[in-house]
Amino acid sequence: MLNFANPSPGLLIAVGGLVVFVLFLIGLTIALATRYIEPPQQFGTIVLLALVPIFGLILATAVILRNVRKLSHDRKEDFGELMLPEGQRRKLNTEVRELAAIIGIENEQMGDLRAAYILAEDLALRQIEQEKKLPLKRHIKIGEAEFDAVFISRAVSTLVDVTFLVTSDISQKKIDAVLQKVEAVKRNFARIKSKTKIRLLLVLVTQLSAGDELKLRSTLANQFASTPVDVEIRLLDFEGLQRIFTED
Repeated sequence: MLNFANPSPGLLIAVGGLVVFVLFLIGLTIALATRYIEPPQQFGTIVLLALVPIFGLILATAVILRNVRKLSHDRKEDFGELMLPEGQRRKLNTEVRELAAIIGIENEQMGDLRAAYILAEDLALRQIEQEKKLPLKRHIKIGEAEFDAVFISRAVSTLVDVTFLVTSDISQKKIDAVLQKVEAVKRNFARIKSKTKIRLLLVLVTQLSAGDELKLRSTLANQFASTPVDVEIRLLDFEGLQRIFTED
């Protein structure tokens, strides 16, 4: 509807039909007034009856323009674009190299670690879809900020970031990097005057013992003491996800 330089056939038919209908009503009004109303009252009656369809046209135009503005605003809210393969590959390799440094594996095992990371991320996002009962938009870039997924529910845009942990520690540097991305999105929303609320869903896929997981939970509260938006943290067990989605 906004592309008047190259309008769709449906829009042309709708606008043309509305104009023709209004002209028909005006012509019919003039014809009936000329035939059935005495000359002294013809002019006033014609003007009065012609104003009715014109007023209807103005009212219809106002309603259309109001909905066009709402559509334009909704398009602003439908933010983000799909990450290019190069960006997805760069993000994946960065995460895998960090894991490899922590675990201390050889280069020959990098392929297996990469495959495990891809599987962990996919299964985690499937689980979130099941829990939220909403489809996720995966691998989304908002400005310069990259997220593993985004979903929108009740005027709340939730940014999803997935991390694969093999130890009970997550560095404050990594957390700060995630929060900086969220802050950048928040500034973008403020610039376009969006009323949509932003939340962060941090999904931690782990392979930890019960004791290590308890230790991780105890440190997360302090690490997220100050955040630009509301944050939800989900801890998902990698082996548990595989049992749910891959085993018969």
